[in-house]
Amino acid sequence: MKKSDGKYIDINASAENLSDKCKDLLGMHAVTGCDTVSYLFRRGKCAALSLLKQHDLGLHFLGDQSVNMADLITVCRKFFCLLYGASASSMNTLRYNIFTSHKSTPRIQALPPTDEAFVPHVLRAHLQVMIWKAGDTSVSPRVNINDYGWAKAGSGAPNPAYGPTEVGPKELLQVIACTCSMSSPCMKGN
Repeated sequence: MKKSDGKYIDINASAENLSDKCKDLLGMHAVTGCDTVSYLFRRGKCAALSLLKQHDLGLHFLGDQSVNMADLITVCRKFFCLLYGASASSMNTLRYNIFTSHKSTPRIQALPPTDEAFVPHVLRAHLQVMIWKAGDTSVSPRVNINDYGWAKAGSGAPNPAYGPTEVGPKELLQVIACTCSMSSPCMKGN
């Protein structure tokens, strides 16, 4: 594979270096963001690959139709905790811990997703890996995309499904201030 600087990457050597962790690559790529799954703000592929090399992540379960969904959510939550540098029993707790550990108010997009946003995110990544894994077969996954983080009504294009709750407690939302300036106001005009 040729890099942008003209040098070549030896794919066989890379695969040999990663050994069994290659099985986690598709899941890692999808859950950290791809064409059909949202990207994480300032949490890139290099950081995720570094974690993949250091830990047994279990992301190879993404795309496996027989996986227990609660187990898959737990595996992905543990990966996100590593990616965000903290541990927590839920994404909301992780958000809270990161928010309260900063001396100044962090940018809201720099926080991990809420529990309600995380589940459909993982489901979309799971579906995407199913599709990728079926790419070299003649059989595509027979699933209802509405069960995998997408909302499709009628014959229209599917849209990402959103959770039913707010992005945070009302008390927290009242504390958070936008970072726009008067010369470049945000879309809400603040």
